[in-house]
Amino acid sequence: MAEARCRESGEGKNGKVAPAEYATAHGLDSKLIRQIAQIHEDDQRYRKNGYDAKRQTPLDRKNERRIEKLFEHYGKYLGTSLVGTRYNSVMWAVIQHSQPETMKKYLPVVHEAVREGELPAGPLRMLIDRIQTEETGKQVFGSQVGVPLLTEAERKRIAEEYGID
Repeated sequence: MAEARCRESGEGKNGKVAPAEYATAHGLDSKLIRQIAQIHEDDQRYRKNGYDAKRQTPLDRKNERRIEKLFEHYGKYLGTSLVGTRYNSVMWAVIQHSQPETMKKYLPVVHEAVREGELPAGPLRMLIDRIQTEETGKQVFGSQVGVPLLTEAERKRIAEEYGID
């Protein structure tokens, strides 16, 4: 039974997803799933066993360009309807690991994706915290380790602005 579920989801014996099988099993575009799976792999390549900025940063910039092209092509966040639940946070991860101006550019896109059910709210909270940390040295939701919180009034205002708590 478990083996059948793994085959259906595209998971192999080691728990890794075979992108083409995943796409087929979920009625998704195989080419897009292969691309997004590669972006995900590159996003985590030098973050897994200790962060290696010298090697990861060029991959992060490459991923930003890839996501930008995919966003231009599809005209929306690459969320659940396009890439399924397994990959719906890949675009967000690339944005989260991007430069501040890219984070700010895509904040409304991520917000809209959450409102449309294409992405859970947790990633939006983290993106808001990352941007606030860059801009003010403080955060709203507490997702950034060691970073103090904004005042209660500011936190409430921002949470209400984005419709999240």
